[in-house]
Parts: sequence; structure tokens; C-alpha cells
Amino acid sequence: MTLRLTAASRACLLDRTQPGSLAHDVLAGAPVIRRDGDPPGGLYEVNCSDTDCQELRMVASKHCPEALLEIEAEILRQASR
Repeated sequence: MTLRLTAASRACLLDRTQPGSLAHDVLAGAPVIRRDGDPPGGLYEVNCSDTDCQELRMVASKHCPEALLEIEAEILRQASR
């Protein structure tokens, strides 16, 4: 699954995940992708497994409410394809 996150959401999740964990590593290595309609500066594209996605969702639910909204929107968008 690919999550597209704002810089602020990525930063919050990165601060709240354990360094060296797979979730932290995928956040740290996520590239910025700029597409028409994206916010200025683009969005980070985080490619993660379902397990990592759920870990990020759990972290976001506790510490990063804006990131949680972005993650849930991405899950819904991709599920409706």
C-alpha cells in the first residue's frame, strides 16, 4: 500500500516510531512526489506492507491526529479502486 502524507504528518510519525523499525525506515526513506493538485512541496509517498500501515495507523491514532486522517483517507481511496 502507498500512503501519501504531508511533511508535517510524516515528521510526526517519524518522531513517534522506533528508530530501526521497519515503519521508521519506510518513513525515513519516503520520497517526495509532486503531482498536480498536491500541496506546495508535494507529498511523501510511503510504500508499506499492511502490517506497517497498521502500525503507522496505531501510532497516528495516539500521537498524530492529522496523520491519522490522511492514512484513513488513503486506505479508503485505495480500497475503492
